[in-house]
Amino acid sequence: MRIVEYNNSYAAQVAVMWNKSNSNWGNGDGFKKAEDVIKTESSSGNIKLYLALDNDEVVGYCSLSEYKHDEGASYLPLLNVTPEYHGKGVGKALILTVLKDAINTKWSRFDLFTWSGNIKAMPLYKKCGFFWERRNNTVHLMNFIPYLYQSEALVDYLNQIDWYKDGIRELTMEQDGIERNDFEFYRYDFKNDTTSLAFEFEKTGRGLRYIDTPDYTIEMDVSKPALVFESEYEVTFNILNKKEKRLNIEFKGINNKNIEFKMMETLDVVGSESLTGKFYINETSKIQNKGKTHPVVEALLTINGKTVTFKTGIETKFPVDLKWNVLEYDHVLGKSYKSYLDIENNSNSTETITISLPNNELVTFDGPIAITMVPLQKKSVEVPYSLLDYGFYKEKVSITIGDKTVLKEVSSPLKGSNKSFTGMNESMAYLVSGSYVFFFNKDSNTMAIKSGYHMDTNTAFFPAQIGLPYSLEFNNARPIVTFVDDFNMTITFTSNAFNDVQLIVHVNHIFGLLSVKYELLNLGDKQELSLSVPIWHDVSHATVPYSGKLLEIQKSETEIDGLDDSL
Repeated sequence: MRIVEYNNSYAAQVAVMWNKSNSNWGNGDGFKKAEDVIKTESSSGNIKLYLALDNDEVVGYCSLSEYKHDEGASYLPLLNVTPEYHGKGVGKALILTVLKDAINTKWSRFDLFTWSGNIKAMPLYKKCGFFWERRNNTVHLMNFIPYLYQSEALVDYLNQIDWYKDGIRELTMEQDGIERNDFEFYRYDFKNDTTSLAFEFEKTGRGLRYIDTPDYTIEMDVSKPALVFESEYEVTFNILNKKEKRLNIEFKGINNKNIEFKMMETLDVVGSESLTGKFYINETSKIQNKGKTHPVVEALLTINGKTVTFKTGIETKFPVDLKWNVLEYDHVLGKSYKSYLDIENNSNSTETITISLPNNELVTFDGPIAITMVPLQKKSVEVPYSLLDYGFYKEKVSITIGDKTVLKEVSSPLKGSNKSFTGMNESMAYLVSGSYVFFFNKDSNTMAIKSGYHMDTNTAFFPAQIGLPYSLEFNNARPIVTFVDDFNMTITFTSNAFNDVQLIVHVNHIFGLLSVKYELLNLGDKQELSLSVPIWHDVSHATVPYSGKLLEIQKSETEIDGLDDSL
């Protein structure tokens, strides 16, 4: 068996591989041809694609791209081995080949998703350095081997081991993570006849926080992961020098997002020593996505002249968190309704909390809410309101905690069957028309429309890609959202991959009828650009026009692919 990089001369054999592998993917009945493979790979956005060959037969497939769901990671989009080659080391060889490329990218982490029916591959993934993250809704894995090899201070130690052969790890079929003080850590242990190494990574910050080598041990310690902003906290570095020669370490704090860390210290360590620094968390209105990298306490350590970065993730908390839940989907003006205010006391003391929801031209409330809550308690309180007009409620709510008053923004669409309006908060932009809501998720750059009566989504638009080859940059971009009127918005992306190129998305929504148009604007040099727009639509038991005929979808499917869009 040999591993080769894909080119179109292998397309026919790749098609044969996929046709033999239907049982790997739930016994799908799609039949692929060489032209299907060429078309797919031309728009895949892969950085690298490798094939496993047995003689001239393609028996395995593994790709590498940028991870589009979070910062700082490359990604393994697809791994496949034909059924008759399972258990013969093909998957291992492909993953290790792609991982070598991942180490040489600009990203320090290597991620993948798999599906719940493919858990049988988990021992292979874990042996190749992946950790299975604790999530309820998906099977997501993270690999920090690139982080280790990209750290100057660690390379000499890593050259003394074979990380794959010398790894000591129980290859269980369970999710990973060592829980301590509400943190989760992922640990690598390596050992051979000459040396032993250990490294720990903190889950939410996706960063190194512990090193154990034959020469020293260094550990980064923060008291707990959830901390209230506008306060100062301590971080401690515990150092053990295992040699008689002095160990020189420089500590330089690095500001990260809303966390200020101005530490600048140098130690010459003999034996053991601890160093404590202070970091400050600034206020932020951004809601932390639990599936993405958190703000971190970050420090650059220079150990005997060689650098490595330590990080610990922090979930920034508002002193009192609020969420206003409006249940009514089709209001009538002048009526009173019940809503609910979810309240979370994030402080470490019992507090009497007074909350004043402002009245405005849309809605009136009965008056302030007073409630006593113990530390870290959560409560949901009934809040009556009267509707004066339809629109998007967004106000700064006054929260009094003891003798301190803070402001927290709450928002919600207040819909009615005959009114259209717009609204935007920190995470979403809305076009509301009657009981239907179109929303643009500013965190993921996805778009969808929901029916007001059951709030199900059957159509979603994922971030567009431009190229060729296609760039995934718009998955994590921060576009400019502009409301033209109550029925129209534009979403403007500026490309970094292509100079002086913009993508403008024009959205029109009128009472559940949706139009989305894409305008690609090149203000620079002449160049050929293609546009790919991934769209999900529920086509269960549907009939669609195709090539002069009607195509009936008999099975419960959620996507159609392989159609010739030139017809």
